[in-house]
Amino acid sequence: MYFYNPIFGDANAALRNAFHLCGKLAVEGRYADITLAVPGKTNLDGMISEFIGEQATRSLQRDNKLDLHGLTLNLATQRIAVRHRGPVLAAFVSIKYIRVLAKSHYVTDLVYIPWQEDELPAFRKLFSDARPTPEAPPKDQ
Repeated sequence: MYFYNPIFGDANAALRNAFHLCGKLAVEGRYADITLAVPGKTNLDGMISEFIGEQATRSLQRDNKLDLHGLTLNLATQRIAVRHRGPVLAAFVSIKYIRVLAKSHYVTDLVYIPWQEDELPAFRKLFSDARPTPEAPPKDQ
């Protein structure tokens, strides 16, 4: 299944919704892994590191994975292939890289956060059955 972020201008909300959906898909599909796909490791700095925290960011940059107590968050980049079966959160990547990810037999679901709003039509054209990422429940739930 393919999903896309319908929210622009609020990276925190987009990441929260996408991570929540990936976690839900992993649990429902009984997968032990979620993959975060970014263009390169340097793309973890900034919005993503602000969302997941500096310590988590350092772990991903160093080990290419992060233990989430029951799930493992793995890192994929254009140089590091997806190697674990489960949902993939493709954050701020190109449509060219989306095509590569979609062809991987490891990718069970793809959740896309475009860098700019004008990238979304190309994604929706590629995956006409793609759905908007649902809003995650508030943090306290």
